[in-house]
Amino acid sequence: MLYLFISCTLFKAKIDPQIDDAPPPVITKDYTEEGLDCKLIDVTGDQKANIKTCYQDGTRVVRKEMDINNDSKMDIITHYDDDSQIEREDLDLDYDGIPEWVDYYEDDKIYQTDIDTNVDRLVDMRLFYKDEKIVRKQSDNDFDGKFDCTFHLKDDGEFVRGPDCKNSDEMPDVPYPDSTSWPDETNKPTKSTESTTPEEPIEDDGDSETW
Repeated sequence: MLYLFISCTLFKAKIDPQIDDAPPPVITKDYTEEGLDCKLIDVTGDQKANIKTCYQDGTRVVRKEMDINNDSKMDIITHYDDDSQIEREDLDLDYDGIPEWVDYYEDDKIYQTDIDTNVDRLVDMRLFYKDEKIVRKQSDNDFDGKFDCTFHLKDDGEFVRGPDCKNSDEMPDVPYPDSTSWPDETNKPTKSTESTTPEEPIEDDGDSETW
């Protein structure tokens, strides 16, 4: 999976086969965060955590985080449900400490993606999946907090614009259900409805990644 692949890539990137020096030792540190048992892992030997894993009751993984560019900000945060299956994955694609891409899963299969393309902490593109294939898209092209257009997948594999799309007649926008705010821990979209989004954005604590 993405987490494992980047873990290996991050570690290998620090080992130059042309240099005889041994790779830096992997350093770990255990601590408690919000009632969870967490482990920090430094794979580069610079006293900065590259990977953080948090457990409930000492064994069940509830969250994994990874800093892939070694700037002390976690770029990939994976959340797990009570059955240890992926529930949500937050991706910070531009390394600014704020996720712009959030994938939602059920039974280990992705069913929705929320994307913030202009980094204003509001969802302006939403993808819906069936059998892990995109079947519908919604977009907010003018970034006013309302979806402007819905695209549906046809049988021939092409997407067709829906009747809600703005055109020369200036058809009304289709509003977001409740809010366009970025997702947080307490609100998960439901698979069967036009999912709601929470009121509060994810906040970066900025402390847990360092030793």
